[in-house]
Amino acid sequence: PELDTRVELHIDAYLPEEYVSDEQMRVEIYKRIAMVADEDSRMAIEDELIDRFGDIPAPVENLIQIAQLRGATRKLGVSHLFLKPDGMHFKLDEKHMPPLDLLFEAVSRTDPRFRFDVGKKPGLVLSQRGMTAESALKEAIPLMQKVLDHIKQLRQDQPGGQGEQQVKLP
Repeated sequence: PELDTRVELHIDAYLPEEYVSDEQMRVEIYKRIAMVADEDSRMAIEDELIDRFGDIPAPVENLIQIAQLRGATRKLGVSHLFLKPDGMHFKLDEKHMPPLDLLFEAVSRTDPRFRFDVGKKPGLVLSQRGMTAESALKEAIPLMQKVLDHIKQLRQDQPGGQGEQQVKLP
């Protein structure tokens, strides 16, 4: 079964009735937004929403960004992400995460604020005090994409290695 990443950020993220008045259409759009996994799919749904309903309100933009973040973190085996006073925490599911050596090397290459958290469950912490939900979304999406790109490159650099399909950065 596919990993379902739980995102705990205290931020408005929904489709307002004033933006999409038809209930069945809102349900359909929620389903489509949940499928956003990368920059291309994010841009596609945003373009469609703008064409059909006009400018995207902040809660809808937040919802789309959370879906994109879930898509990226799911590929890294993140089961739960949340904010604490010291930064953003990513709990890893050992059954779904990349090999630890690749993950460690990729994270080391990505951002010096990243550190491994060894508790009951392995995890990562993006250390930054006072991070808000808004800043966490803006920073975490490109950082997670960079980690994925580094893992892909590391896999290709291994003898006989092949990387996963590249995820485009914003």
